Amino acid sequence: MAAPSGPGGGGPVGFANSFTGTAQALELIGDHCFGYGGKTGCTNTPSTCLEFTTGNYYSVVDLQFLWLNSSDEYTGDDALMFVYMNGTSVGGMLAGSSHNLGRENTQFVIPPYTDVKVTGENASGGATEHFMWVMLTGRIYR
Repeated sequence: MAAPSGPGGGGPVGFANSFTGTAQALELIGDHCFGYGGKTGCTNTPSTCLEFTTGNYYSVVDLQFLWLNSSDEYTGDDALMFVYMNGTSVGGMLAGSSHNLGRENTQFVIPPYTDVKVTGENASGGATEHFMWVMLTGRIYR
């Protein structure tokens, strides 16, 4: 029997911590955390790929993003991702799309009670839309 879906990624009572799809949230299972932003279309203005607020714990996370140039031909457009904590940019990644597909990753320590936002955009000002997937996995410490 499949677990019934609940809001925000967790299931109802008796089916807690069941994956029900992408959510703009950080999910907790024991001492581990994860967040999957889903497919986000990104152009020349920032698009929110993942956004959440942490609780009474700090976390050490691997943040990975995958981007796909929507064109079938190389356009030279680059993808840019920024990470914000409490409204302040704390890091980012710039990646060239020489093969129209790319993947980058980095690590962060996220303090307790922190608003986290990850954005993506086309960095080179071209007209080509990128599609981004942001994946975050890590461990929490209480």
